Amino acid sequence: MTFRIDQKLLDTSLYLYPDISSAEQGQRAGGSGFVVGLHFDGAAHTMWAVTNRHVIDAGHWTIRLNTKDGGFTCLDSDDTQWFMHPDGDDLAVRPLAVPDGAIINYVPLESLTTKQMADILDIGPGDPAFVIGRFVSLDGKQKNTPSVRFGQISQLPSEKLKYDVYEQEAWLVEIRSLNGYSGSPVFCYLDQMYYRKNLKPIEGENKSLGKAYDHKGQIIGQGRFDIGPYLLGVDCCMIPLWEKVCD
Repeated sequence: MTFRIDQKLLDTSLYLYPDISSAEQGQRAGGSGFVVGLHFDGAAHTMWAVTNRHVIDAGHWTIRLNTKDGGFTCLDSDDTQWFMHPDGDDLAVRPLAVPDGAIINYVPLESLTTKQMADILDIGPGDPAFVIGRFVSLDGKQKNTPSVRFGQISQLPSEKLKYDVYEQEAWLVEIRSLNGYSGSPVFCYLDQMYYRKNLKPIEGENKSLGKAYDHKGQIIGQGRFDIGPYLLGVDCCMIPLWEKVCD
């Protein structure tokens, strides 16, 4: 399955650095993040920066955003401005007041893949997935230049995954990743080649799935919510396979 990643979706990405100086020089240290938006009645909304807790625990609190003049701007903070997941998951968020001139879009909270949505949409192994984040070898010194990496879902969340000090439910996604992508959003599309027997009107109402879940914002400008993209989660770790080297 081939698809084009819309620029509006790329504009949800942000970079994290340990301090303003590192952000201005585009140094390798840091991680990735993205912006989630929550709608209220009318045109009002609030935006939140999202990343991994381990990125914040490592002291990478400075956010770098692109600006309309082709450069970037930085937002400094400290760990007290970030809210950690109450159950100890590797997740951190903070309110985001976007500076004047910054280019930023956001992922509607309604596109988050809940367990109910995953069941109804029959999301599972083989469905296309991609991550938008920071390729530290070419992340852009004059402005943020997000990179996209592709793969497929390989395993549904079942037993809790433990890595470092974190233990949480997680999707297993077979995707090419590198250091620097921690905190990146992971999206999935529905593979149209697979017949989804579970797709049906919700609660017997004659509505499309997108309308039933009230997806707003249309971040890719297509409104094709029957295939996505859906926010699967946050890139939190790579699982290494350690083997002895023979001879």
